[in-house]
Amino acid sequence: MNPLLRFALHTAILIEKQSFDFYQYAARIVSNDKTRLLFKILASDEASHLRIFQEFYQEQEFGDLSRLLNHPPDLGTPVYRALLESIDANTQVKEALEISLREEEGCIEFYSGLIRSFKEPGLCRLFEQALFETRMHCKIIRAEYMRVTGMVGMPDGDTHAYGQSNSRIINLRREDSNLANRLTGNQRRLLPETYGG
Repeated sequence: MNPLLRFALHTAILIEKQSFDFYQYAARIVSNDKTRLLFKILASDEASHLRIFQEFYQEQEFGDLSRLLNHPPDLGTPVYRALLESIDANTQVKEALEISLREEEGCIEFYSGLIRSFKEPGLCRLFEQALFETRMHCKIIRAEYMRVTGMVGMPDGDTHAYGQSNSRIINLRREDSNLANRLTGNQRRLLPETYGG
């Protein structure tokens, strides 16, 4: 048994579970119908990631995760506290999208690190797929943020939170010409309206 692999997979599962719980919760509280749909789709994607990681975890005979996966969301985490505080400020849609983007960007760093750390082809493909889908989530969340706030691009001043400059965001449609072939059905449904394609 590889303890580092077990730890990496367990951490990935925890991250995906927290994202799944957050998106489900956000879908229940946001008032904007389009943003609600986005959060439902993101929750569905995270549930899919969870199943894939869980299967791989169990194939490695690292143990049973059903208790972890069935545990209710921890509303005391910083992610949930920030969302709950935003409700009082009556800005939950914008805040929920900002929180989502920060969380997804953290996942990009995490999965990028895992890809560099492990050399097993099957495992790397698993993390590469998670990384690709996480990047897609960021693009979709950014586009929804721009739609909700009426912005042409994201603010340049907060490059850590948003990760890309306005010019890069404006060029999203041109990035990755094979993108449509690699998207899940849910992600594909969002692109024509969100990106104007």
